[in-house]
Order: sequence, then structure tokens, then C-alpha cells
Amino acid sequence: MRVFVSGIGLVSPIGIGREKNWQGFLDTVTNVQEIPAGWHQYADFLTTIWSPLPDFNYADLGFRKTELLQHDPAALLALISVKEALDDAGIIYEQKDLKKNNYLLPELDSNNVTVNYGASFGGGSSFIDAHSFQHVSRIKKKLTQFSDSEVASVADSIHCLRRFNPFAVSMILGNMVPASIAMKYSVHGKVVPIVQACSSGTTAVGYAANQIRQGEFQVAISGGVEYTKDDYGTCFYGFDIARTMVDGRKYENINQACRPFDESRSGLLYAEGGTATLILESEAHLEKRGGEPIAEIVGFGETFDAYSIMAPDPSGVQIERMMRMALDDAGITPDEVDYINAHGTGTIANDKTEAALIERVFGKNVAVNSTKSIIGHTFGASGAIEAAVCALSLRDQELHPSLNLENPIADLDFVTERRKTKLKYAFSESFAFGGHNSGLVFKAV
Repeated sequence: MRVFVSGIGLVSPIGIGREKNWQGFLDTVTNVQEIPAGWHQYADFLTTIWSPLPDFNYADLGFRKTELLQHDPAALLALISVKEALDDAGIIYEQKDLKKNNYLLPELDSNNVTVNYGASFGGGSSFIDAHSFQHVSRIKKKLTQFSDSEVASVADSIHCLRRFNPFAVSMILGNMVPASIAMKYSVHGKVVPIVQACSSGTTAVGYAANQIRQGEFQVAISGGVEYTKDDYGTCFYGFDIARTMVDGRKYENINQACRPFDESRSGLLYAEGGTATLILESEAHLEKRGGEPIAEIVGFGETFDAYSIMAPDPSGVQIERMMRMALDDAGITPDEVDYINAHGTGTIANDKTEAALIERVFGKNVAVNSTKSIIGHTFGASGAIEAAVCALSLRDQELHPSLNLENPIADLDFVTERRKTKLKYAFSESFAFGGHNSGLVFKAV
């Protein structure tokens, strides 16, 4: 059974909205900034830049106060992109319960809709909020009772919630992003959380596509999301102390620091968060309701390294097997692929291994770019965002540049300028901490 992408929703450091993001990728719009000043009182950071989300008010986007209390920001971000993707697909939703602010999908059989959604940290920021309240709120209260000015300044530096959120447990749980989506739109089919670190989004889309191809469902809400900000810079510091991130001190212009596949690359650019939702439909269902396809998903592959919790296997054996598995699933040969949206993190080990494998499997003539060069690494959202980029690239027959690529580490066809070109097949790949590898093959329609 054929599977088509019929709707896309996007939120990234560029902003909210599919077309805003797509135009931003084509124009290499970046949002690299210094990390929040308040973080410096909790750690001495080696890396001091990141790629934050733009400021926006969730209440202005239609969320009720109860939803803001009940949902981690990761779930709220995902719901923003789901709504846009449904609108993009032309799928109607109607208010079910005004108090709960949830909806029905009246033209769909809710039993025949599945949700597959990925995230690395899930409600990680809510966990940190809950932990900080539990750990320091009483200490802060005691400190404020002292009159000493130095003690008072210490008390002021301790950040925590004013009260413990009664929904903390449900906000933290790893299944709550897809569960929140299904509850918001009254979906009763399979609801599948995917937790595979940086390959979560890619795998979620792949699983959803396979469920449709196998005839299990007709419609899927698929994608990935991440939100990694907290008052202390906790998650950021974890990556910083592992020395996996860019060294922004090398450049007067911090927008030049993220350099996937460049000889002077120094690490990944940490993004605050992001999300992408892809609505998938069977060919019969799409035709029946008169929807328009954006691209077709024709192949999926997934393997596991079993090598290291932090680094890719330098032999690349399982990554290569994933690539060939996806191509075999699509029924095409490597030389038929016109474009690869690479994992392209900018880390020393990843880029070296990935470039070598692209050349080994696909040769030197396939076009290659890195979306992370523009927005940074959105972790569990990255694969879904890059899947959306592949679909849009095929739709418009255009590729966005890979930013800051001046001295390539390999003799590949890296896209360094906006490029109009003929595209039939595109491949998007993701590798993750722990050893997860997954890839998707898309076809133009």
C-alpha cells in the first residue's frame, strides 16, 4: 500500500509555520545567540552559544490555562505543529469539549488513525522543575529569613517554581507527547511513543508509514519534538561537559560556528527545541477525501550499533546496513537517490563516519546538505524536521544550502548554495546516542 505525506507542520529556531521555516532554510536564516545569562551562575560553560526558539506566548496560540498547567512545553510544541499539519492536509477538526479544548476529526474514522511521535527527553524540563522545587524550595525559604545581604543574594539566585505542579508526573512521562496529541484530537488507534534519542523523529515517521503500508491504519499523525530549556542549563551542561558542542569562541560571528562536514568543525550547535509533524495517508484514503500529496514515503530502514553510548561505530557497518535496508525497501539502487539530508551534526566523529559511508554506498555525485547547519541540533525533533525538509525539497525541486561549509572533509557534492535541480528520490538519515540508526526514502509526486 502506497503512503503519502499530505500535511506538514513545523516549529524551529527560525519560527512557527511550514512555509516560514522552509523559506528560512532556503535563505539560511539562523538564530544563534549567547546562552541565558542566568545559567552562568550554575556552571562554567565551555560553550556559550545556542540556537533558541523565538519568543512566543502559548496562550496566544489557542491554549487554555489548564493546558499550560498540564502539559510540558514539549507537548505544547508538538500540538502546535500537529494543528498546522492537519490544516495543511485539509483535515477538518471540530470542537468536542470547550472546557477540555479538544476536538473530533469528523471526516476520519478515529479507530483508523494512529499517532507515532518521537522525543529524546520527553518531559525533561518538567522533571527538572519538579526536582528543583522539591530540592531547594525550603532552603530558599529559610535563606530569605536571614537579614544578611550576602545570604539574601544567594537566596535570590535559587530559582524554583512557586509551588509543586500537581501534574508533574504526567508531564514527565515519556508517553505523554503522543498521548496528548491523541487526546487533543480524539484518536483511538495505536498511540506509539518513540524514544531513540536523535533518531526518534525519523523512526516515528518510519513506523507510521509501515503501519499504513501494511494495511493496519489509513491515516497517521507522525513526527518528533524536543524542548530542552530549564532555569539552570542542566541539559545543555550535560552536552557541554561531554565536549560535544561547538566552540563559539573561535569566531567573531557566532553564526559561523556550526560547520557540519567542514575541516574546522568543532561540535554540534545545541537548539532549545523544535518539532515537525507529518500527516501520512494511504493512497486510497487520500484520493477518497480529495487530498493533495506533498511527497511519497517509499522506504524505511533501522539498525542498532551496539558499540557505544555516545559515539558512532567508526566501521559504519550497521549504518551502511540501515542505508541499504531502506533502499531495498524502496526497491531502488543507490545511484537513483538524488539528494541526502544528512544527519550532519558537526561533531568530529559523526561527520567523518557519515561522509565516508555516503561515498561508500551512494558515490560522490549525490547532493548532500545538513539542516542542522542552520538551526542546530533539535535532538528528538531533528529527524522529523529533516523528513519534512526532504518532502518540501521534492515538492519544490529545490535544496537549501549547507551553511559554513568552506573546506569539505570529503569529495562529495555538498550543497553550499541554494540549488534548483531535478529530484526524484531523497534520503533522510539519523544516528543517535546509544547506537540507533534510521533512514527514510522519499519519492517526488
